[in-house]
Amino acid sequence: MLLTLIKATPTTKTPGFILKLQTKTSLTTAFGQKDAQLTFYMKTQTCALQQNQSAELDINQFQIIERPHTIQENGVDKVIMLKWLQL
Repeated sequence: MLLTLIKATPTTKTPGFILKLQTKTSLTTAFGQKDAQLTFYMKTQTCALQQNQSAELDINQFQIIERPHTIQENGVDKVIMLKWLQL
């Protein structure tokens, strides 16, 4: 799967990075075009890509773990589920 590095944030407690990776796909059907975007997160010790660079990654080598994350939207806490790639 072709993933694009959206953001690499250095971790504060241990050396490493939290990577935000995205893939976009588009499918044309008889009903019209459907666009989809998936976002994954991964913790790594190093980061070899620059922002907006893409690379192939076999996500079948990873477990996809969904974890809750709280964000503020219009002053209200909202819980969203983030997809983490873990070995």
